[in-house]
Amino acid sequence: DVDAYIHQSGRTGRAGRNGTCVMLYKPNQEFMINQVERRARISVQRVGAPQSSDIVKASDDDTIKSVYFSIP
Repeated sequence: DVDAYIHQSGRTGRAGRNGTCVMLYKPNQEFMINQVERRARISVQRVGAPQSSDIVKASDDDTIKSVYFSIP
């Protein structure tokens, strides 16, 4: 529902603050994203899901940081 999206996403940045709204959707729902863009007169930045190698690297980085910061 385009109106519901516009209402909810408008709550991400209130009182002059910036906000980020994230949409998760299936490829067959792309037409709905296009409707939102047209009706709200916005442009949605599309970012794909992370690759498994990106997830592993992020996990490795977190592990290294936790070991580094736990050394007395």
